[in-house]
Amino acid sequence: MKVKVWNDRLDILSTSTTTPNIIYGSGWVTVNISTANNGAYPGLFIRHREYHTSGMVDLLSWAFPNKTGSCYTGASIETNPPDTIEPIDKLEPPEPEFKLNSAVWELNTVDVEDLPDVAAVGNGYQATIKNIASNNFCVSYATAGVKDKAYALSVTNSASQQGGRNLFMMQNGSSQLPYNLQLSSNDGVTGNDFDFPTATAKYINLSQAASSVDKRSEMCWTPKINLFKNASTSEGMHSETLNFIITPKA
Repeated sequence: MKVKVWNDRLDILSTSTTTPNIIYGSGWVTVNISTANNGAYPGLFIRHREYHTSGMVDLLSWAFPNKTGSCYTGASIETNPPDTIEPIDKLEPPEPEFKLNSAVWELNTVDVEDLPDVAAVGNGYQATIKNIASNNFCVSYATAGVKDKAYALSVTNSASQQGGRNLFMMQNGSSQLPYNLQLSSNDGVTGNDFDFPTATAKYINLSQAASSVDKRSEMCWTPKINLFKNASTSEGMHSETLNFIITPKA
């Protein structure tokens, strides 16, 4: 078998000199399409005629190769080609390239006497955050890279049981300031809110709305911090750094 290459088509010929346009039996055809730096979209549309004892059948098959490394190889051939070709980022989604912003959540001064004990009933003391509008928690990503997966936002910091609650701890020497964190989605969808600490990952579909950066989207959350106190809590400046990760759903 041999392949004759034209500008817009491939003629697949048998090695027979008497019937060069007929391939008897089976064989392999390998086509290498270079797309480096030219934005080309690799796809094959194959017209062929099958000869059977009952007659001839004209077929039109199509294939979209899968990306392997830096080249496109292999394909699943099907009949009934589509009316339109799907975008390349649909067949080969790019990496999400997540970027998390850094935010400083500085709380206004709180009197220790106003804080409920960790064992008390209720949601705790809701702290007010300075310049909260400029310190939302935001994550940006390649829009096409998150279309077919859900993602979980998690905090890697350790939490501890305090008065029957699972809480993070701000520290000031030996003094502890227990707290939890809620992230309220700025899109108004409560299903996109997060509560930390949590033992269960919560997966959401990330927004694909356009942002100020081409081909990237962004989601933001407003932080809410609830404070408590325990036997060690005393006056002074307490702090902690929270570390976030984003995980795709398997």
